[in-house]
Amino acid sequence: MVGNFPPSHAQDETTLTDHHILPILRYKTDSAGSHTIAEAGTAFTFGEGTVVACWHCVAPPAGPDEAYGVAVRRDDISAPYEFCSIDDLGRDENGADLALGRIDWTPGQALTLATESAAWGERVETYGYPFSIVVPDQTFSDYKSVTFSPVFLRGYVTQVVPNLNARPAMHLDMLSPPGLSGAPIIREDGRDVLGVLVGDRNIQLGGESFRFGEALLLDALRSARSTATDHRPLAEHLER
Repeated sequence: MVGNFPPSHAQDETTLTDHHILPILRYKTDSAGSHTIAEAGTAFTFGEGTVVACWHCVAPPAGPDEAYGVAVRRDDISAPYEFCSIDDLGRDENGADLALGRIDWTPGQALTLATESAAWGERVETYGYPFSIVVPDQTFSDYKSVTFSPVFLRGYVTQVVPNLNARPAMHLDMLSPPGLSGAPIIREDGRDVLGVLVGDRNIQLGGESFRFGEALLLDALRSARSTATDHRPLAEHLER
């Protein structure tokens, strides 16, 4: 069972968070229906049926009769959430911490894949589901009930460094709590996706500790490919 969250103040932001940036769930299906096992991060779609997430969020194998999926609202914000399975889920064949899949959900274009990378000092923003509340289901004790609490964050690109899997990554002056992994990094006041949040980085300097959000850069996202993209780079797949 999944829960609701309050509507956004702006209708376009509500549509974006409800329809294009989605919570990932691991769930089990039995004779009583589909039940949540665990919440597993954030995913997003460009609206044509492809979904992007972090590989580390969906790498743990699902058990018998279990699957990874996203929770979607196929109508407005008053509609209940539905499980939507992620099919053809697999890791980016280039080895980045990205997962690609297909979902039976095509809400149309709201996010766009950027062609120009984020600049040093540029302001960016993200949305995601780091503070979901997971508790035992009152009816089915082996399963969980989830209440989603999406957040909006904004910050700066503070540094571009070679880091993850020998790929450049960007550091962000932005919090990155657990559950936000897989969220898109979006150009401020726009819809261009510039990268994917993968976690945070702790930097020690002068006896002090500093934490930065960390994201894969645009080149990793544009070149990501898997069965879900027919082994084409994501940028080429979205142009079809």
